[in-house]
Amino acid sequence: MPLVFKIGDEPVSIRRDEVKKIVEDPYFLNILSYYNMTKLWGMPNGNGWANEPCDLLESITALEMEAKAIEAEMYEEANSKNKPKTTTDPSAIGGKQR
Repeated sequence: MPLVFKIGDEPVSIRRDEVKKIVEDPYFLNILSYYNMTKLWGMPNGNGWANEPCDLLESITALEMEAKAIEAEMYEEANSKNKPKTTTDPSAIGGKQR
């Protein structure tokens, strides 16, 4: 599933296999720096999100959405490992588990 967000007025779709080359880009590293500072200290202008540049907000939103998607995948993976094994085979009921 591709990541879809806007930069300015242009929609951008990025496949996950393209992420490595993007995260090494200096422009992306600058956005990531803003994102990290925003997570620690709040919005740069200090007057709320409505007073921030649109590109900054869209970049932060895209990174936050991807972080949430990764968290959800990790949660699902962790929960799928903890589920008991079930069977629909009637001969397995009451039998020894292998």
